[in-house]
Amino acid sequence: MAKSILATTPLSHHHIESLGQLFARAFCHLKEQSVLSEQIYQKRLFFEKVHKVVGLAFTAVLVEKNSLALFEPCLNHFLNYSIAHNPQEAAIKAGLAMGDIISLGSDAFRTLGHPDYYFDFLAALQDTLSYCVTEFRIPRSSTLTKVIALIM
Repeated sequence: MAKSILATTPLSHHHIESLGQLFARAFCHLKEQSVLSEQIYQKRLFFEKVHKVVGLAFTAVLVEKNSLALFEPCLNHFLNYSIAHNPQEAAIKAGLAMGDIISLGSDAFRTLGHPDYYFDFLAALQDTLSYCVTEFRIPRSSTLTKVIALIM
């Protein structure tokens, strides 16, 4: 059964773009790294965190069904990141797709009445965003702080 929570509002285009830019910077940072063992571990850990967010968002979209057609191209951009011929362009597309994935997932969770796994999504998202800010030294802008507050 869903827990009662405060009503959340949909993310604006500006907020989605801010999230996308944060992830694009993180993906670009990873593409620029060499293959030192510490950096390989950092990359693996980051993608474990990101995959959890994407998976939970995808689960909500699958259950909700209405935004599946919108989710699919975002998921494809994200999945094509690792095999792209132009790593910089792929990193930007994947990052911007992450903003949309988070937004579509949040909307699906709202439509579903915030089932219990919504809180797993929030925890995974907060963990991933904190990792980006800490590990990749991406400054936490006031917009990003507002986005996190809107989602949480």
